[in-house]
Amino acid sequence: MSFKFSDNPFYNKKNDTYRVYLNTPKQLNEENIEKFKRETVIKKYIYTDQNILEIVNNKDIFKIHYCDVPVYSKSITDIPFKLLIDKSKETRGESVFHIPINHEMVEIEKEVYAINPKSNLKFNILKRNDDIIDFFFTTNEDLEHTFIKEELFTFVSLLN
Repeated sequence: MSFKFSDNPFYNKKNDTYRVYLNTPKQLNEENIEKFKRETVIKKYIYTDQNILEIVNNKDIFKIHYCDVPVYSKSITDIPFKLLIDKSKETRGESVFHIPINHEMVEIEKEVYAINPKSNLKFNILKRNDDIIDFFFTTNEDLEHTFIKEELFTFVSLLN
């Protein structure tokens, strides 16, 4: 019996990740979560008047396309705070061979933290010039899943 790729029960949901923000911004104490740091990713962007470009492997330049989706609030059982869910997507578009005169180079450092290396819940801190510009969780799982709730609660308790 054949099935469509999307009906595959073993379908990798990697591209279906979404961002989860804390409803009330908290101060970050990075020292408490340092032992959970898994990787650091440096992304280079070029901001122009017309669009945003990404430099990949220090040689290829691609347009970035955004698919914006409304953010919604969600309450999770056993967690005493509300979460903001953002399922917006950022995708690479076509290659670019010309950079407009009016542009700005921006380098974003993304630090990724996880309770264990194979965790489906990741905590991300975005920095520009060593200043935190954003922080959020990413996952491709249901937030009501027991393990995801436990890891989320653990991270939030460590962030204070």
